[in-house]
Amino acid sequence: KLYVCGLLPTILREELIREFGPYGKLQEVWVAKKPPGFAFVEFVNARDAERVVHELDGAKILGSKVRIEFAKANKGPDEYP
Repeated sequence: KLYVCGLLPTILREELIREFGPYGKLQEVWVAKKPPGFAFVEFVNARDAERVVHELDGAKILGSKVRIEFAKANKGPDEYP
């Protein structure tokens, strides 16, 4: 699972699916609304996620420069907030 931050507050889940989908099969995409500006993108294959971190971290995506890194383990019972 990847943590993506620096996103525009108006970003839509569908836009992220279009941006990250070409890198591999997506398991889940969750976009924060309150506060906005970040998302979690999970790939089925960890190698696809590694490629995204390598190629897109610091890139401009949908109008904003983003930071992409592997998400830290969630301590709560739910997979997504």
